[in-house]
Amino acid sequence: MLDKHVKLFCDGAIISQLMQMKEPYLDREGKPDRHHHGEWMMEPGVLREVFDAYWDAGWQVHVHVNGDLGLEVLLDVIEDAQRRTPRTDHRTVIVHFANSTEEQTDRISRLGAIVSANPYYPVGFADKYGEWGLGPERADAMVRSASVLRRGIPLSFHSDLPMCPADPMLMASFGVNRVTPSGRVAGPEQRIGVHDALRAVTIEAAHSWRREHELGSIAPGTTQAPDPYTVVFTLKEPSAIFLSTVPEIQVVNSKLVQRNVKDGDHGEGWLSRNDAGTGSFALRRHDPAVGFIATRFKDHFYGWEPGKKWFDEIEFRSVLDVNTRVLGMFKVDY
Repeated sequence: MLDKHVKLFCDGAIISQLMQMKEPYLDREGKPDRHHHGEWMMEPGVLREVFDAYWDAGWQVHVHVNGDLGLEVLLDVIEDAQRRTPRTDHRTVIVHFANSTEEQTDRISRLGAIVSANPYYPVGFADKYGEWGLGPERADAMVRSASVLRRGIPLSFHSDLPMCPADPMLMASFGVNRVTPSGRVAGPEQRIGVHDALRAVTIEAAHSWRREHELGSIAPGTTQAPDPYTVVFTLKEPSAIFLSTVPEIQVVNSKLVQRNVKDGDHGEGWLSRNDAGTGSFALRRHDPAVGFIATRFKDHFYGWEPGKKWFDEIEFRSVLDVNTRVLGMFKVDY
């Protein structure tokens, strides 16, 4: 439990299409659907009353909000509270951040709020919501991560399990690629770089909880390589979370990456097209919408014990839809 943190709820969920939207929901012909509308989880007047009580008491407020109308109501509440009782570094967290406008993103910046977004929304829902509910333009614009970063607003990612897999690297991938099950990119202008996506699942996530001095980064001197085959991490305290993330740590040839840094991108552009890893398998083909194929690296530094059988090739499939995944296993497709 964290001291003086509270979560409030503004409008309905995205998966049920009950977010409160400024413009009408659309039917499959692209016409306004008068039978489809959003819901308030807390009526605006109630939200304002409860928010003000916690604001005035100096608490950090996290607010679930999904529709652009819901966001407009929340921003009005924050603006009025800031005018009445000014606070610095209040870090009011806009949680989920499914639908928004560029003008609203400007207001978020001016008001000093921060964003904790679910990067899965455009990946998992843009195709279907473009056909029914939101229409293509609003569906593809969900989760304006790049717009947030351009304005210097702290951006973190969360999974909202079971809405999205609780896998930090997968969430980062969603923010970077925004590739839907159909294989297209939803809102390519809202894709962010690998470095920013990694920050969103580490230090910025810690920042959203005021724990950036405890979590989310590796302090200088806490990581050492005593020999070519060993990396030693020194933790301040035992951490089960750290142990579970060790397999996700990517080790690369730092000299090779540094030679290919361009405009301070940490080698991101070059790494998107080339290998610089030290793993036992080398990437042969990668498609964000499908998965990847890797072949055994016979010259791996650790070596391969003679006489044993090894996998010469592995294929990893990314199947986001549960029904497709189950059907594929029954058919022995994977």
